[in-house]
Amino acid sequence: MGAPVYGYKDLARYYPGSSRIGGYMYSNPSWFDCRYDGGQPDEYVGGPHPHRWEWTEADNGEWGWMKDTAISSETNPLPACW
Repeated sequence: MGAPVYGYKDLARYYPGSSRIGGYMYSNPSWFDCRYDGGQPDEYVGGPHPHRWEWTEADNGEWGWMKDTAISSETNPLPACW
């Protein structure tokens, strides 16, 4: 099964919303546009970057956020989303 790509909780798409899955990423290697280090309680994902999410495109073409814990590579080299 692929890794879920989550929707967002605001119209500007700035903040990940873990209540809605927009698609899945099955492809490997995968790519990510940027990273977001949140801090809200509902943005917690665990792992070495406990509040980090990456902006990407799911295999169905929908854009959204992937939890950092779903990615096996180090994500520090990604640019910050803003």
